[in-house]
Amino acid sequence: MKRMVTRMKAAVFVSKGVLEIRDVPKPSPKPDEILLRVKACGVCATDVHALYGGESISGRDPFPLIPGHEFTGVVEEVGKDVINVRVGDKVAVDPIYNCGQCYFCQTNQENHCEHLEGPGTTVPGGFAEYVAVPAYAALKFEKLDFDEAALMEPLATVIYGQERARIQYADNVLIIGAGAIGLLHLQLAKASGTARVVVVDLDKAKLDRAKALGADAVFQQRIEPSSPDAAKLGIASRQRDAILDFSPMGYDVVIEATGVPGVVEAGVRYLKKRGRLLVFGVAPHHSEIRLNPYDIYRNDWEIIGAFALNRTAVQSLSLLEAGIIKAKPVIGKQYKLEELGEALQALAQGRADGKLQILF
Repeated sequence: MKRMVTRMKAAVFVSKGVLEIRDVPKPSPKPDEILLRVKACGVCATDVHALYGGESISGRDPFPLIPGHEFTGVVEEVGKDVINVRVGDKVAVDPIYNCGQCYFCQTNQENHCEHLEGPGTTVPGGFAEYVAVPAYAALKFEKLDFDEAALMEPLATVIYGQERARIQYADNVLIIGAGAIGLLHLQLAKASGTARVVVVDLDKAKLDRAKALGADAVFQQRIEPSSPDAAKLGIASRQRDAILDFSPMGYDVVIEATGVPGVVEAGVRYLKKRGRLLVFGVAPHHSEIRLNPYDIYRNDWEIIGAFALNRTAVQSLSLLEAGIIKAKPVIGKQYKLEELGEALQALAQGRADGKLQILF
């Protein structure tokens, strides 16, 4: 007779800077939920901000919290009202748990739902052996490994970001940051028919990976304000460098994928007239930048944000299953659940060699 499992291991953010691996109750799915046995879960910058900064998309104190929002697994149990998946299915999870009733949901802006919940941010997430999720958030896959499919969520955010930035055929695109997100932006931009994609980073190994994935040029260079008066001087302070020599008029789209405020501030100097700056990296919640508003006006620049994903999970999984976006080159070191603290420190200190993941 099969023994009923009622407890499980989970990582818990207890308070700011305090992470514990605990024995906690195994969840039971509600009628419209599924119980997922987690197989892989990606480590994200938002996990770092939550643990070390106490930051949350809800603005509320996030503690205590089981983190993790980039996860895949096997359906272990289904609620009585579930019709889209069955026990044994392999699924990835769209982490936008929206109400479906507010103004933003009714206007297809579900990532701005007035009652937004999310696994690993406001409700228990995927750094646990089991997690209960709404059935509508489950997306089945067959051709991918669990760690590959766990890139569905980060790729879905990249798709949404590039939709917001309106990347077009023949655009010259500059990506600042060659981490996992930068490499996904690179592959998607190349697949979209851009003229040239240039990648900048300080890490040669990351740039080598970008070059292997199709970057037209890579530059090992620090991006930062040229002087304390750079914002005041605006475009007049722009200095020629190898990045601008490669595209002398500037770039149609600059994608900031580091989350470093100074990089956002300095990134505008690479914009072409009518250029678009996509602020994609997750900066600390209370950080600041300085920009010259006259330059924004004079050059028809657009500064664009892109929060999370918005109905892009299906496209993301399709691109991964079709091999159009290659997952394996983006995946870095993989850890056990007990090593989550080590993974978070590596990411926080800039030592990640790609998308860090926890495997079960």
